[in-house]
Amino acid sequence: MNCSIHNLAGICLFFAAGYCAGAQKNDLPDAESLISHVSAEYRATSAYESTGAATIHVLRPEDGTETTSEVQFGILLARPRYYRIAWTQQTASGSATIGATWNSGGGPKLYDSTLGGYTRLESDELAFSEPAGTSLGVTQVLPDVFFDAAGGPLGKLGDMVVEGVDMQGNIPCYALAGRLESGVNYHLWIATNTLHIVKLESALGGASEQAVLEATPERKRELLRAMGKEDTEENIAYLDEALAKARSLMQNVRGTSRQFHAGIRTGFATVPDDFEYAMPVGTIDLTEERLSGNDPVGDAVGKESSP
Repeated sequence: MNCSIHNLAGICLFFAAGYCAGAQKNDLPDAESLISHVSAEYRATSAYESTGAATIHVLRPEDGTETTSEVQFGILLARPRYYRIAWTQQTASGSATIGATWNSGGGPKLYDSTLGGYTRLESDELAFSEPAGTSLGVTQVLPDVFFDAAGGPLGKLGDMVVEGVDMQGNIPCYALAGRLESGVNYHLWIATNTLHIVKLESALGGASEQAVLEATPERKRELLRAMGKEDTEENIAYLDEALAKARSLMQNVRGTSRQFHAGIRTGFATVPDDFEYAMPVGTIDLTEERLSGNDPVGDAVGKESSP
């Protein structure tokens, strides 16, 4: 089992404070009403596109070690279930690791430059969840909101309050603070004119190890089905091991996960070819190797791609 701190942070995203000024409190929308309108805005649009950056910053209190990982990403989504999400991470040596997940109508696929290949996946849900670690959460939040706004993270926020209006770049945004069901503090910056999510931030580690929830037996069976794995004691044990390692590690770190979305546009026309990902010449199909019985822990936490 080969899992980085950022892959395990991705599990928290899977199972999952800004300073604000400008508007008077009585000028601000009600938090629940605002989230309802944001959800409706995403449900109503036929297509979505954004580019941006995602970062995870982690501090280990026991030795003061700090690490930061960042990816640049591009997201393209359309109904009923088309998507292309790609991300790039620069390494210390100056090279880049690249990942992508997409479905142009022929089924979900996942590309990993560190493996020199791609896999055909069993479900769209797996296409979003498996690379959550290596993409630093990019494959989950906006796709969840766009394709299933009511059941995504917006529907799981509680203790919400609109703290004010904050500028993100040149965009005035409502700054909303809340808490996920798992107890994780969550912040959203929502454009006041379009109701698009411009920035999001969540805590990692410490109290937020609650984000790595105890999976119920039914949830474990769902995960195994999504990965094309049999419901065996051995595979269940692998899942339990991955979650236990994530909980142990995240209890001993403090950190923050952030995403910033720019160039947002919605409601434009698309065709299936728009969602095809152009893989490098020589890319190989790794699907048979995956189905031959690779360690499902690697599937659950996302493949290692950071140096």
